[in-house]
Amino acid sequence: MEKSLPPEIDQYLSAFKPEVQQRFAHIRGLILEIVPESTEGIRYGVPTWICKKNLIHVGLYPHHIGIYPAPRTHPDFESELKNFKGGKGTLQIPHGQPLPVDLLKRIVLYRLEVIQNKGRG
Repeated sequence: MEKSLPPEIDQYLSAFKPEVQQRFAHIRGLILEIVPESTEGIRYGVPTWICKKNLIHVGLYPHHIGIYPAPRTHPDFESELKNFKGGKGTLQIPHGQPLPVDLLKRIVLYRLEVIQNKGRG
């Protein structure tokens, strides 16, 4: 049974078009599949999944979805993340582009590993 959204995330989503909400729902499903024990809330003004610490943030914008943090300088991600706009620790996925499902799963797993090992990432 799918967990219902916390009220603050539901309110956050209400400002976006149904297509953007569907993309968010897909990303949310991926995160909950990988880390079902995570809790959801709003941190830094965007939906966030927490697993002891902030695991991943997903911000919705008019032209893209932002994923934070993105391991841009990590060798396992560096070349692939060059294909996406974003700052030092961000990934921007344009709304007109298919979701990079495998990449998103790997980022969530990487972030989980960083948190579990109490490292930086």
